[in-house]
Amino acid sequence: MMATNLTKSLEQKGPLSAPNPQRQPVLKLDQLRVGYGGRALLPPVSLTIHPGELWVVLGPNGSGKSTLLKTALGLLSPVSGTVFIPQTVPVSFVPQRSHIDFSFPMRVIDYVADGLDRSWSFLNPLLRLKHRDTLLQTLREVDLEPEKYKPLRQLSEGQRQRAMLARAIISNPSLLILDEPTSALDIRSERSAFELLHNLCCHRQLAMMVVVHHLHAVAQKATHFLLVDGDHQVVVAGASEHVARNASFVGHYGVFDPCPGQEENDDTHSDETGGINNHA
Repeated sequence: MMATNLTKSLEQKGPLSAPNPQRQPVLKLDQLRVGYGGRALLPPVSLTIHPGELWVVLGPNGSGKSTLLKTALGLLSPVSGTVFIPQTVPVSFVPQRSHIDFSFPMRVIDYVADGLDRSWSFLNPLLRLKHRDTLLQTLREVDLEPEKYKPLRQLSEGQRQRAMLARAIISNPSLLILDEPTSALDIRSERSAFELLHNLCCHRQLAMMVVVHHLHAVAQKATHFLLVDGDHQVVVAGASEHVARNASFVGHYGVFDPCPGQEENDDTHSDETGGINNHA
């Protein structure tokens, strides 16, 4: 039911758009080394993310995935190298777990609206009325409009994840970073969640960087993979069809075709030359 409603909502916004590597990048990592106390956890990471690209960050538990995200967001200082996000690029972040107490008596529509203006003001009800169309459209995009007046505590785990996503995208970011957004979901719900992320990415030309633990649910949706493994000092980054053939990737996840029935897209870039950033 969710997939059907979601498809109808997104069809109103027009056909899917392919990633456009000719547009200004929204994030660039140049020889970035991440870690703590001056000690690097990973080899240097270099990549460039463009609008419409869905980057999936993979690796074992404790491999440095979350540390990499926090460094890209500016929450941690890099050991060396640079992170570049243009000043004109708005960024939203969806953490693995919300800091909101879902037992708090807040409605879905109020929680999502906080993404428009998180500062308290007696004018907030008027501001939300002004942005009501945007708010309802965002709820439709994540298939939560029927639940808009429900208290958060009545939502399922999957619905809570979608509420967090709606709150993140309502401000119309150009770059969305998500840390294991499906970790608490079952396989079916996880697949639906990544279908949603893929469609939002395409329709909004939104660049996404998503940390996942399991590959199965997202394999066919990713445009790019970033494999990190601190224990074995492995970093592999690039277009999904190329990274899927890399020996380190195959060693972790086996052999599969991330784009069945599709020809390779030579216009897809993972860095300024379009090659694979490989430290294995």
